[in-house]
Amino acid sequence: MIQEDHSAMQARHGASLHNRRHTVQYFVQDMPQWTENMMVQAVSYSAFRNNLKSYMRKVNEDADTLMVTNIDPNDNVVVMSVRDYDSLMEMLRIHQNPYLRDKIAQGLEQARQGSVLPHDLIDPED
Repeated sequence: MIQEDHSAMQARHGASLHNRRHTVQYFVQDMPQWTENMMVQAVSYSAFRNNLKSYMRKVNEDADTLMVTNIDPNDNVVVMSVRDYDSLMEMLRIHQNPYLRDKIAQGLEQARQGSVLPHDLIDPED
């Protein structure tokens, strides 16, 4: 789902909205399954520009993803922390590598079947 704040709604629907804070929620379709229950906050470009530092801090501290909207929806962008971006890129790299993907699937299947054995952690220093 995407939450859109009042200023983003004004940018999309004109200034005719009354001043009370509004929240509009959209169901996000055609996104990867892992984002199905993720809430994405949307802010207008103007609000983002005027409060850049606080939005950057929020994205980093809360691990939130922020959609910055513009009048033309093709100009919308998503802002995320470098940590989240790196994690996403690593997941994509693993998913695109058939060898790694198969090894993970094989390990999950072994765990489901109960054919795993507990062991102590291996210390690389030893």
